Amino acid sequence: MSTMRAKVVSGGRLQLSAELRRKYNIKDGDEVLVEANEDGIVLRTQHQSIRRVQEIFKKYFPKAGEMSLSDELIADRRLEVQREEEEEAQWRRRK
Repeated sequence: MSTMRAKVVSGGRLQLSAELRRKYNIKDGDEVLVEANEDGIVLRTQHQSIRRVQEIFKKYFPKAGEMSLSDELIADRRLEVQREEEEEAQWRRRK
């Protein structure tokens, strides 16, 4: 992590150095997200924010070759339906 200076100019606008804009591919007119937390202010590009959210949610998605939770639920439901149909067939044969 590095620290660079930025300047607040008229109208409360934040002026970023050319070096910083190049490093993070920030163009004129691009929006950045501003996060205020207990440590101060954090600026993130939209791309950085998307990657951050993807990392947070990655643990909820299956890895290659693993069954997803929805597929597991569907498989369980199909087994349940099959058991119910078998029980119903047995009940009908007893009549």
